[in-house]
Amino acid sequence: MRGFSNNLRWFEGLNLNFICEHGLFIKRRGKDWEATAFMSSEIKNKIKSIMEVYVDRLPRSFIEEKEYSIVFHYRNADPEQANLRVAELVDELLGFTGTSEFPSAWTNVPCTLTFKVSPAEGLGTPQSNL
Repeated sequence: MRGFSNNLRWFEGLNLNFICEHGLFIKRRGKDWEATAFMSSEIKNKIKSIMEVYVDRLPRSFIEEKEYSIVFHYRNADPEQANLRVAELVDELLGFTGTSEFPSAWTNVPCTLTFKVSPAEGLGTPQSNL
C-alpha cells in the first residue's frame, strides 16, 4: 500500500500540497497532515464483509484496503462471471446504504467505492460514488 510517506518521498523538494484518500487527508506546504472527516470503522467493516462474500463468489478477485477506502478488484476474473457478480455487489451495496443500518450521519461524509478493471478485459471501469 502506498502511504503518505511515499508520496512525500516521491515529491521531496517540490513546493506542493497533497490530497490523499479521496480528499480525506490534506497536507499543506510546511504543515502536518490533517483529516477532513472522522469516521468509525463500523461502516467500512460492514462494506468489507459484503465485498468478502463476492471475493469468495468470484475467483481471482480481491480486495485492496486503505485507511478510509476499500477497492474490489476483479480485473483477473472471468469477464462474463465478473459482469454478473459486480452487478450483484453494486446492488447489495446500494441497498445497504439505503437501509437503517447505514446511519444518516454518514451521508455527508465522503465515501468512494471504486470498482477497477483492466481495460484489456473489455469491461470498462464502472465506478459508484456513495
